[in-house]
Amino acid sequence: MYVQTESHDDLLTTNGFRVEFDGVPIAAIVSVGGLNRKTGLLEWTDGGTGITEPFSDQQKKRGPITLKYYVDPTKGEMDRLRAYVTAAQLFGVRINFVIVKYNYGIEVFRIPVYKALFNEETFPELDKNSSSAFEVNLTVPCADWEVIK
Repeated sequence: MYVQTESHDDLLTTNGFRVEFDGVPIAAIVSVGGLNRKTGLLEWTDGGTGITEPFSDQQKKRGPITLKYYVDPTKGEMDRLRAYVTAAQLFGVRINFVIVKYNYGIEVFRIPVYKALFNEETFPELDKNSSSAFEVNLTVPCADWEVIK
């Protein structure tokens, strides 16, 4: 006989991550991508030697974060996330959220995301013959994010 010894939350956080909105974990998010940042690049050429040196323009640029989740028509678990997406798209509401990474159940780091706006939502494939969950991708530009312990 199989006996489950871990809760659903334990399975998510053993070696994975979770996303928290207002301190509440959103379990349906299955992947986070697009975490990148860079500064602009300027060049300066020395007039005497002709050597060109690169240096930063100190302007920080962050690419949009992508979140993937599945909507299961048989469950009403997406109400909270759908409320954020709807508020962002209808009223331009920007929110803060946190991505938390775990390793063997121990929190490794947190990534607070500031002033996120859910501006694009894509439904890659909807199959009328399927009654299972379908995938939704969110594009989330943000003002800033940082990795903290």
